Amino acid sequence: MATCTTSSNTLNDVNTRSITEQSNKTVTILDRGPNHVIAMKPSAVLCHHDSWAGSRKKKLKVGEEPEIPMLQRVRDAIANIDCENMINQSGADDDIDHNDDIDDYDNIIYGKIRRKINLVHRLDRGTSGALLFAFADDVDDVLDVDDDDDAATKEKTVEDPYIGRIEKKNIAKNEFIQKNKDSHHNCQKREKKKGATATLQEEMGKSTCIKTYVALVRGEGVLRGEDLKKKGWFEVNHPIKDVKGRVNDATTLFRFVAGQAEPQDDDDNEQIRIMQPRMSLVLARPQTGRWHQIRKHLNYLSHHILGDGSHGCSKTNKEWKMKRNLKDERIFLHLARLQIPPTKFTPNGIDCSCPLPLDMLGVLRIYAPDVLDQAVPSLESEGILINEPEKKYEVGSYTIPDVLLKAMEMARIEDKGR
Repeated sequence: MATCTTSSNTLNDVNTRSITEQSNKTVTILDRGPNHVIAMKPSAVLCHHDSWAGSRKKKLKVGEEPEIPMLQRVRDAIANIDCENMINQSGADDDIDHNDDIDDYDNIIYGKIRRKINLVHRLDRGTSGALLFAFADDVDDVLDVDDDDDAATKEKTVEDPYIGRIEKKNIAKNEFIQKNKDSHHNCQKREKKKGATATLQEEMGKSTCIKTYVALVRGEGVLRGEDLKKKGWFEVNHPIKDVKGRVNDATTLFRFVAGQAEPQDDDDNEQIRIMQPRMSLVLARPQTGRWHQIRKHLNYLSHHILGDGSHGCSKTNKEWKMKRNLKDERIFLHLARLQIPPTKFTPNGIDCSCPLPLDMLGVLRIYAPDVLDQAVPSLESEGILINEPEKKYEVGSYTIPDVLLKAMEMARIEDKGR
């Protein structure tokens, strides 16, 4: 069987560059405002450690770095960027002894400007793209209602003994209510204030929020004799199950932009089949927020996403890993553009594009150059960035917590003792 040494090495170079960009512990900030941040999420990175996301619980191997989720990465990166900006703009703070070690100075600055950040939405571990966060320090969540009436009741004095006994009972009752407010009383006396996180999460669930994904799928864009590429944007309404097995309605808009067929079967053309796999480039816009919705709907259309181990084809994924260097924990699904109408916390709205990652571009350039050429006009018309723009993104660094560094050291010591 023929091998594809040249193409594999070329794609390996592309993947290596992509990995190198992330291995220096940096985060690219695509956009940010007073109340929000949008970061570029690479593949094979968790958004946040929890049971839903399926965080890794394996023991660290020697030389292996612990998994740092995007939430922590972005928190560190924003603090790092703001710290450097503060140092560059103001030079030194009046409260700091300038003879102190520079690391101590940085730590003091970090402590002053570090802000809490919340995830607004999530992307699967293998998915890349724009990830939205909200600053969580936008005033208190709860507004207290003035309790002057109760205070006036407590301070009221009476002269008549009988009336005094009644008033004492009322005072005791008021004190009890003040100390033991039930939920109904709480709702009447205190008003909950919606912050940036809750507001943006609510907007993300509305039909006015447009999330445009780019997917590389198995198949040339033809389903039961119908050319899906000629349909433009079309709607798929197909119920899907959630993690608990409950069936829910789900709607996704798809646009099959370009595709290519596989060469006819011929033992002498193994090299050609490797270099020209059956695949398509698809745009997707979920209208509902169901679990793995895009992945399940593309499987329903018999065009599963390359690298999707849960809803794809294991045989196809294995072939791509062996012959075309598809990375582990990589699903070729990328959130390329996020559009949210104006809100109280984002008065100008949000319209952020995340350039196609190098690994997806590398696959298109090497194995489907005609698909890429055909897709460029459509991608540009949809506001999808193929290459990074001329403007420079903010880039901040993140660190590995001390407790995880100790785990790495323990793994090294245990291995050395064997």
